[in-house]
Amino acid sequence: MFKRGMASGLTFVGSSVGGIVFPLVLKPVFEHLSWAWAMRLVALIVLVLMGMGICVLKGGLPPKKTGGTVDLRCFRDARFSWATVGCSM
Repeated sequence: MFKRGMASGLTFVGSSVGGIVFPLVLKPVFEHLSWAWAMRLVALIVLVLMGMGICVLKGGLPPKKTGGTVDLRCFRDARFSWATVGCSM
């Protein structure tokens, strides 16, 4: 079972590896293909990796038995409501 520190560490390592691998992949692609196809290739790589991540993901919280999908009770607090409006503007 993963702990929070291990999950954060894996995330940081993955982002660092991505920062190294993507430029190495894109340099030869830019030489042979256009920018649009290079971006499509990056999107495909990200789609495959995210799909793999979703397949191994395990839910951390039990599902709610009552209530709807969206809980709007948080907007009863005026500070939260104004902060939401401010961030939206």
